[in-house]
Amino acid sequence: MSIFRHSNSNALLSEYQVMSNKLPQSTLSLRHFLLKAEVISLYRTFLRTAKEIPDEKSRKEMIGWIRQEFKQNKHLTDETSIKMMIQYGQKGLKEVESSVGLVK
Repeated sequence: MSIFRHSNSNALLSEYQVMSNKLPQSTLSLRHFLLKAEVISLYRTFLRTAKEIPDEKSRKEMIGWIRQEFKQNKHLTDETSIKMMIQYGQKGLKEVESSVGLVK
C-alpha cells in the first residue's frame, strides 16, 4: 500500500509542476496590483478632466501630454518610485482642474 501512496504523490507532484508552469511569470504582488489600479484611475481622471477643455487644440495637446507622461513612466517597478509619481500626478491633476475650472 505504501507503493500506491508513493505513486499518487508523484502524480500529484507532476500535475502541480505542470499547472505551475502555466501560471504567468510576471504575476503582480497585491501592492503592485493596487498601485496599478490607482495609476489607471489617475490616468482616467486626467483624461476626463482634459475632455472638459473647451478649445480643441488645447484639449488635444493636453491629452497628448498626459499620454506621454504616463507612457514615459510605465516601466517603473519600484513601489516607492510609483507612489512618488502618483503623488506628482495628483498634484498635476489639481493644477489642470484649477486651470480648467473644475476645482472640487
